[in-house]
Amino acid sequence: MLWARVADEDRLLVWVTKVLVVTRLPRPSLHPLLSTHWTLANMNVMVVNAETDHMPHSSPRCGVFVHLPYTVSGMAETVRVASWTPTQGLNILSTQLTLYPEKGANFHGAPVTLGANTLPPYWQQWEVLNSEGGKEMRYAGRSWLMIELVAHKLNFTPVQVLTNNWAEVMALIKERAIYISPVVYTVMPHQLAFNDYTTFIEPDTLTFSMAVPSLAPRWQALYYPLSPVVWFLVLLSILVYPAVLLLLSYNRSEGGLRVMVVMEATATLLGQPLPRHLPYHTSLRLLVGAWLVFGVIFATAYRGNLTAFLTIPKFPPRAETLHQLIMTDAMVTVPWDDGDDLKVFFGESGSPDTQELSRRMYKVWDTETGMRQATYMNEAYVYIRKVLEMTIAQHFTSHDGQPQLYVAQENISPGIAAWPIIRDAFFKHTLDWCVNALVESGLSEKWMSDTLDIARRDSRILRRQEQEASENTPSTDVARRVAPALTMTHMQGLFFLLLPGFLLGTVSFVVEFLMGKVVVG
Repeated sequence: MLWARVADEDRLLVWVTKVLVVTRLPRPSLHPLLSTHWTLANMNVMVVNAETDHMPHSSPRCGVFVHLPYTVSGMAETVRVASWTPTQGLNILSTQLTLYPEKGANFHGAPVTLGANTLPPYWQQWEVLNSEGGKEMRYAGRSWLMIELVAHKLNFTPVQVLTNNWAEVMALIKERAIYISPVVYTVMPHQLAFNDYTTFIEPDTLTFSMAVPSLAPRWQALYYPLSPVVWFLVLLSILVYPAVLLLLSYNRSEGGLRVMVVMEATATLLGQPLPRHLPYHTSLRLLVGAWLVFGVIFATAYRGNLTAFLTIPKFPPRAETLHQLIMTDAMVTVPWDDGDDLKVFFGESGSPDTQELSRRMYKVWDTETGMRQATYMNEAYVYIRKVLEMTIAQHFTSHDGQPQLYVAQENISPGIAAWPIIRDAFFKHTLDWCVNALVESGLSEKWMSDTLDIARRDSRILRRQEQEASENTPSTDVARRVAPALTMTHMQGLFFLLLPGFLLGTVSFVVEFLMGKVVVG
């Protein structure tokens, strides 16, 4: 039971519980009291007012009142719903009202203030010219579709309070100037002292985005198509084959052909033609034939895998979890308006990784700025997953549909996200019921998926139009997407292999030339 002194100390003492207020006031004083006291006006409270007649020896009587903040007349009213006397007991005066009416079930068209800023795909807003030449706001996004249906069900008129950033939205909710912010926000423990949240809407999808790893030129491109074990066996075969061939040709009449056959047969692995003169003996023919079959299969398999590795190269690993991000030593950016809350939220965590994440954080002006920095400064940008995906689709996707940034697979916060609302809101129960209906029916996810699909489609069309306008050769663009040109990133290994060959050939030529001079001299 909570003691609350709400009027003159000598005349009134109110006992307040969650359901009952007992007071003794003249009836005309009840409405001003209830309309100015937030708890009595908006919570589901029944007021029992002790009334006395001026007649001597009159029996005591109590009036039972409820305060309705929203009515058909558009004005708040204090309504007498019952009376009580010791002899007759409780007498309900009307069947249309109950002792504890649900005050948030019907707002009767009254305005309800909302706070939201542009945050695709949740909330999008823009100004258009109406038929009279004036400006009016248009809205889109999942959050707008949800609050529009909620407003229709609870019969209120959503009125947006224009704000500059999300920090201002949260401040106005604390001041009760805004009732609801219909955009999901991470439920942070340190915020619960100032505002409340609706029921669960979606898991907390705070994650990070980084630049897609680029391919650095690597000479190992020629080595990747085969595993180390296969390369070892191939090298062993090249060493064993000449020895077996020399053993079989020993003391035969083809001795002058030995070295030539060994060299020519080994060259088949490199795609060289067969020699003009082959051995006459069956054993040597079988050995050379087996080696040729081996060479054809090996060369075919290697060429096939090499083509695949050159056209679809092996990308370096990328961070997909919070721990992997911490191991990269990359700095982390967060939006300016949410940055302080996120630093406190992660800093108060018991996980060493999230605490280190908080220490690396610094604020940037907005989401687009943070993601643009991530593309060329080797940084990570932390924010809501769907917002990151939407921003990548709109601003960081090339004309051929390839994203410049990726979104990590793992969420870094295992919490929940909901709409921020005022504390002790009398409409929380009915608002939660509406939100649950939209989430459990799948409409929330359907609207989110549709919004993202539309954004990706529009982005692809826009990029393609820009590319065609700049080059005016759409057919070339299609050919480039189907068969991309090989760059030095793919072919560096080939030139690394060619350079030692040139050097060894030059050295052998110089040695042979000098030896020839010595012999002649």
